[in-house]
Amino acid sequence: MAKFLSYEDRLEIQNGLREHLTFTEIGKRLGRDRTTITKEVRNYSLEQDTGY
Repeated sequence: MAKFLSYEDRLEIQNGLREHLTFTEIGKRLGRDRTTITKEVRNYSLEQDTGY
């Protein structure tokens, strides 16, 4: 298994988050552990300003 996530993997994570899937469900789609998905989202996501 590759050590790093590919660009396509990151796009799949993005799509899964848009579909309101859990990290476990996204991990199953990619064949990765849920902690890998959790760390990826936590380390590389940007918090968007909502205006509130």
